Amino acid sequence: MRARRPRRDHHQRHPARYADHIEDNDPAYVLADVDSKRRILVRCEEEMLSGIPRLVHFAQQTLRELALPYADRDDYPKDLT
Repeated sequence: MRARRPRRDHHQRHPARYADHIEDNDPAYVLADVDSKRRILVRCEEEMLSGIPRLVHFAQQTLRELALPYADRDDYPKDLT
């Protein structure tokens, strides 16, 4: 039986192809961005559950605005625009 070579990930075989993408999407920045958006979602959930009309309205507006980058997708709910 032949020994298998260790598998190399695709990005290791073609590092130049991904260099620009990684530079433009610094992993530390992307993780910080995701973390901040998760915190916003938690805060919006808390405000929605508070039942205070002004906070509920603010949370709904915030969620609509966070979803705007996806407005051009076919499955984007039209009532959010």
